[in-house]
Amino acid sequence: VIDDSVYTVVEGFQVISGDTLGLKFTTDATNQSDVGEYDISIDSYTNNNYDVRINRGIYTITKRPITIRLGNYSFNYGDKVVYDTNNYTVTSTNKVVNGDDLMLTLSTMSTPNANGYYNVGQHAVVAECGNNNYSVTFNNGRFYVSAIPITVDIKNYTIIYGEKVTTISPEYTIIG
Repeated sequence: VIDDSVYTVVEGFQVISGDTLGLKFTTDATNQSDVGEYDISIDSYTNNNYDVRINRGIYTITKRPITIRLGNYSFNYGDKVVYDTNNYTVTSTNKVVNGDDLMLTLSTMSTPNANGYYNVGQHAVVAECGNNNYSVTFNNGRFYVSAIPITVDIKNYTIIYGEKVTTISPEYTIIG
């Protein structure tokens, strides 16, 4: 039920001084309603001295504006990039309400290399909101790809002084 103390009389008609219509308004919109338009109508009135005709009103619920800072991630080269859709912070005054799930989809604008991995460096994390009740401004996160630490252990070669140094195919072991 909507507050019945606020109403406007239209078409130049006025109620007689001191009279009240005793209007009770109603709408299908609730605190849990999604974005959209809902009818406002008169549920009842208590003054039968007037023939009340109803021009329905519209109760509009608009998208809730919020700003989100996406989280950051760190991976080693070759790791599968996995996003956590709960790794974000709402930085605006408006917050997520009603226990809603924003239904975020996270991705990057970066392209993996020919091996299917993201190269070493910094890459932007971007998002889309799948919940139509919110208008989200995103501050992108980052994922950082670090080089894989490895050690190459080259086999030793020995020759006697005065012998010709030849081209060798060194043997080595990768450790790491």
